[in-house]
Amino acid sequence: MSEQKDFWNMEYAAYPQRWILLSILCVVSFSQIYSSSGFILLNGIVAHFYRVTPYYTDLLAIIGSALGFPVGLVSAYFSDMLSLRSLMLGLILALLSGSFICAIGFISRDLFYVAALGRVITSSTFGTMFTTQVLLAANWFPSSETAMAFSLPVVTLTLGSVASSLIYPHAIPKLHLNNVTSGNDTNWDQAGEVSTLFCSTFGTFIASSLICLVLTIIYCKNQPPSPPSRAQEEMLTKNFNKKHKVNTSRISEMWNITRQRSFILMTLASSFQKSQLAYSVFLLPSCVLMTFPDLKNTVPGKIVLIATFGQIIGVIVTGKLLDKFKAFKLTIITGQLIMTTSCIGLFFAHSHRNLPSLYILYSIMNFCGGGFLPASIELLVETTYPSNKLLLMSLYTSFSNSAVFIFTTIVRMVMMNAGVPIATVAVSGFLLISTTAVCLVSPEYKRQKADNGVRYLDVDDNQNVTDESPVEK
Repeated sequence: MSEQKDFWNMEYAAYPQRWILLSILCVVSFSQIYSSSGFILLNGIVAHFYRVTPYYTDLLAIIGSALGFPVGLVSAYFSDMLSLRSLMLGLILALLSGSFICAIGFISRDLFYVAALGRVITSSTFGTMFTTQVLLAANWFPSSETAMAFSLPVVTLTLGSVASSLIYPHAIPKLHLNNVTSGNDTNWDQAGEVSTLFCSTFGTFIASSLICLVLTIIYCKNQPPSPPSRAQEEMLTKNFNKKHKVNTSRISEMWNITRQRSFILMTLASSFQKSQLAYSVFLLPSCVLMTFPDLKNTVPGKIVLIATFGQIIGVIVTGKLLDKFKAFKLTIITGQLIMTTSCIGLFFAHSHRNLPSLYILYSIMNFCGGGFLPASIELLVETTYPSNKLLLMSLYTSFSNSAVFIFTTIVRMVMMNAGVPIATVAVSGFLLISTTAVCLVSPEYKRQKADNGVRYLDVDDNQNVTDESPVEK
């Protein structure tokens, strides 16, 4: 009875250090997407710099997604040994060392595989990025702030895309082949511009990651304050295991999570939804330039910029709505249907070469795509509660992130062989499959029920405690 009493009378102290840790994670997120966006926006120019095909340049942007599956599974298996501190240090050290190698790779046009190695190292921890976000939000933030705490790093991802859209296309507006003769491009006059642009970019990341490394060592501890939801799920898991004599070995835990109906359906939904990310983010500039080959890089850059602002607004609005109404499943389905409708519109826009429509439809598509991530994570956590969040997210991201690589490859192949309109139709079909999977998820919000009646305390810099309004029972 005392344990049950404690369960419903927990208090959570929110410390100001949580904002420093969240800011560090935001910087890492920004750096990851900014560097990836450079290879997306200047796909043709980077391909010409290294004398490779556009798909090889795609790989520089999506290699982290290809590594998502093995990295996610390994992090899942060792999740009981991982801490927030180790995860954040891993992200920062990977960014630091990978940026250094990438800078070396852009010194010469013959060092493509050096740059590729740097990208592999930089993005090797990408499979743990969202796991770290969820763990930080769960351990350091009260449940009234978790959706927003998770959304802010997502916002910085889109801010990185905004910054890259403003800088990269204007730095090198168009591919020029001056002083290039047939079969000999050694005198290509833009090679120096490309080298300078990317070397300075990765040099900036080296400096910022060093600052983040120092702050993480100082402020990120292995045992941060635990929120009520964390303590509750530990009690629930212990009682459930005791009652049903569950085998708590790591492999058994992984199997117990992956065989849950909600996990299977949400992983399937997230994987097919990555086709939208591949189409309207990674391949957007290529889609526009294939339809309008005479345009400068600044035009698809503007479309990416406007679409990214739409994505930022979508993430913020969705985060606020989820915190207030908790309508996770309805939010996802609505967004998916709007994205599918936008895809149909993009089919006609590309077919009839209607440039103004591309600005509008890509923005709508990214607005809804931005809201999918926090809503899908919240729905997954709610319907699988009280599963181990770190183990859950490691498994979830290992599958869904690898789908980015798969669908980028598929959509790129369809674009090159059948054209952009047919690729758009394929993405519409993938989104319908994703929507169907979400519809089959049972909306049983277990964590929300467990959090009813919990009080939250806020601690300021002087260790003064303020009692916030309790969640209504």
